[in-house]
Amino acid sequence: MNLFYKISIDRAKANYLSGWCFHRFAKLKKVDLELYLGEKLLAETRAERFREDIQALGVHPTGECGFEMIFDHQPDTAAHAYLELRSKRSRVPLAKITINGFVVQEPMRLKQWFRLISSKSSIIFMHIPKTAGTSFNILAQSILSRDGFVAHAELINDTEITELQKTNRYISGHIRIGLIKKYFALDKAALYTIIREPYAHLNSHMNWLITTYTSNDDTYFKYNNPIIYDIGRDLSKYDFTSIENLHHFVRDISELHSAFFDNMQTRYFLDNEINRVNQQHLTEAKANLKLFTLVGLTEDYTTFVQDFMETNGFKIPHLDKKFNISKSSPLFDYHNKTVREILYPLVCFDLELYGHIKQMNQK
Repeated sequence: MNLFYKISIDRAKANYLSGWCFHRFAKLKKVDLELYLGEKLLAETRAERFREDIQALGVHPTGECGFEMIFDHQPDTAAHAYLELRSKRSRVPLAKITINGFVVQEPMRLKQWFRLISSKSSIIFMHIPKTAGTSFNILAQSILSRDGFVAHAELINDTEITELQKTNRYISGHIRIGLIKKYFALDKAALYTIIREPYAHLNSHMNWLITTYTSNDDTYFKYNNPIIYDIGRDLSKYDFTSIENLHHFVRDISELHSAFFDNMQTRYFLDNEINRVNQQHLTEAKANLKLFTLVGLTEDYTTFVQDFMETNGFKIPHLDKKFNISKSSPLFDYHNKTVREILYPLVCFDLELYGHIKQMNQK
């Protein structure tokens, strides 16, 4: 929106806003930001949080340009159409965000418009959490940001998400295939996703849930998704090195919480939300694989990236590092035979789907 600043909004929902920002000609000087509703100041912060991804991309020399805002005011949708993020020093507007969390785009430049309509299709990435999807999004952003890039489509409401495909070449989100069918024109899109070895995925996902409760660096879930935050709090009470505790954990999972632990990856390939995954759902998931141009494996991430780049005619950048990797120790030894037997009900269909995809890729 302003030529003197580079800015990106990562998450915008309810009373929470995060992203990164810096001055193009004074990159090391921290930018003080203010968020307004009309002329009412809602929140202010300094863009100085370390962003490993922005530094690795070469966008910012130190990566210390991230920000997070939390505000109490409930916007009055009748009075104002959008929130406005401004530089505190210059008072210039840097970004506009609708009340529903959709970043208002600038009118597309003619060159950008021609590039978008002349492309064969938009790229939709079904981001299954903890599969190296964040790394892939960062890679895609380094290539496609000028063509329109959305990393968290799941935060956008139903009315506005259907408009994304018109102005964005790349759309990513934690959205299952059934909703992707609903929101987007698949005849004008190429679908991609990545799946991970199920035991490793379960461990990583549970570790992440705990981190949403224990971390002070990212408070998004504390204020905007209390269900996930509360699950993380409950998990933090377990000692998962105990076989007895593992038994209790698997036995006591409620129907409400089953979506967070029971064959999570298979669920992403289903048309509808369900309680427990069964054999029929696995068959449906396998059938939906035909919609994807490519389904990669976390364990063979480099091959997935190479195939994606070649399929779309992109040059492979020097960006080998993975991001959003958990620094936590494994909760349990998922190579242990007893542990695997206990956890098997939570990954049994994911294991079959993973093996099926692995065979498809080998062919």
